[in-house]
Amino acid sequence: AQASAVEEEGGSNFAGARPGFAGVAMEVRVDDVEGLPAHTYISIRYGEQRRQAPFHKGEVLTFPSSGDAKSPAASKAYTVDVFRKVGSKQVSLAGITALGGFVASEGLVIPSLEIHGAPITANLTAKLTAKTALEPEESKRQVVARRAKEYMQKHDIQTVLHEMFAKLLETQPGDPLSFMVDFLEHQRDEVEEQEAA
Repeated sequence: AQASAVEEEGGSNFAGARPGFAGVAMEVRVDDVEGLPAHTYISIRYGEQRRQAPFHKGEVLTFPSSGDAKSPAASKAYTVDVFRKVGSKQVSLAGITALGGFVASEGLVIPSLEIHGAPITANLTAKLTAKTALEPEESKRQVVARRAKEYMQKHDIQTVLHEMFAKLLETQPGDPLSFMVDFLEHQRDEVEEQEAA
């Protein structure tokens, strides 16, 4: 694995993907780590993807399949970067919708996490993009459920099934399967007669 470090914090080499396994999912686990300063993060780039997490023992970074078996980077190496957090500040997004979809934070002071460190001042703007501002797209399950409902309504299946089960429970025949087959055949005959009329 290739390793690099930010602010000379040092990098670490881990056992990574083996050649010949391109196109499959991969995960990198921190089995052990020593000599880390406070507020340190591990960042791993595998192919075109990057994952970042607090750098401590037991942390697992997962990479889904790249789908590109020809990509050398996806099978031969991954890059480890070590970052140190030097400041932290929570920025409120309250009322972002009422404010037109964006919140500007001018002169934002980010306190330093270092004992004698100076604060960082920045101007930031958070803006809702068209995708986040709109209603979320239907999931695959929702699409399947909607199409199933439309199909049942189109062919009046719910009414037929309700009537069939009501008569089945009312008569309680010894052979319920034959009863349901006869009922459905009778319903089909009625529909064909109506269409022919």
